[in-house]
Amino acid sequence: MNNLCHDGRPAGETPPIFAQAAGTNLVYVVNTPPGTGEGLAIIVPKDSPIKTLADLKGKKVAYSRGTNQTFFVVKALEEVGLTINDVNSVNLTVADGRAAFLSRTVDAFAEIDPNLIKLQREGSIRILRNAQGINTPGGYYLASRDFATHNAVLLKAILEEYYEVGQWANKNRRAAAEILAPKVKTDVDTMELALTRRKYDIKPITEKVISEQQKVADLLYQLKIVPKPVDIRAAVLTSQQYAAITPDAVLKNSGVTSQESELLKNWEITRAVVRSEDRY
Repeated sequence: MNNLCHDGRPAGETPPIFAQAAGTNLVYVVNTPPGTGEGLAIIVPKDSPIKTLADLKGKKVAYSRGTNQTFFVVKALEEVGLTINDVNSVNLTVADGRAAFLSRTVDAFAEIDPNLIKLQREGSIRILRNAQGINTPGGYYLASRDFATHNAVLLKAILEEYYEVGQWANKNRRAAAEILAPKVKTDVDTMELALTRRKYDIKPITEKVISEQQKVADLLYQLKIVPKPVDIRAAVLTSQQYAAITPDAVLKNSGVTSQESELLKNWEITRAVVRSEDRY
């Protein structure tokens, strides 16, 4: 991870936790709020005997491990008293998982837009649960710590551009769909609906965001989905560094209170004290 993310897209709540567990020296740059949740769902064939999430016990469920699909499947199963260990998890990329689902070599699949929309319109599937109402801190733009620390001006300029493009896309869904549809090989109407299920916004990294992300990390470790505990704060910048890279419009519109800012500063002071004590 040499610069901002890998391809200019934000990551969900799960990938950076896996990356931290693997020793990647990343930092959380800004937060991206979750969409409506309609663009991600656990699906089964229309004629499947599986009727509810509870029926998935012991069944083959395909999803892409290490992506936001992981956390979604965990939380969905949790609602019916199951854990990820109660199903036969099949770790496949989205494309391979889709192929396995269509060939019926798996019982259920965590599908995403825009293909989810196509399958819904075809009437060939049933949705057991989509991500609506599942609490998630959202996604993040990430960067290597070295890049974020030494390229504040450039990083802020990049984020400002992302913010402006996102605001335009939020207000011009159809026009954005016309641009994106050919790139993802779908039709404009499908792409437009997919875009209405997303929010192209940016929010600052706050104490609340850090706390919610830590809850995700703790849950994934508790279930042994990640091999070791992950400290989200180890991938956080200082409040001064965030102030230098976060777009002014984002700070202005975020409603970040002075109390939240003070909480982050107090944590920084505490961390500095602990580190100084560790030297003796």
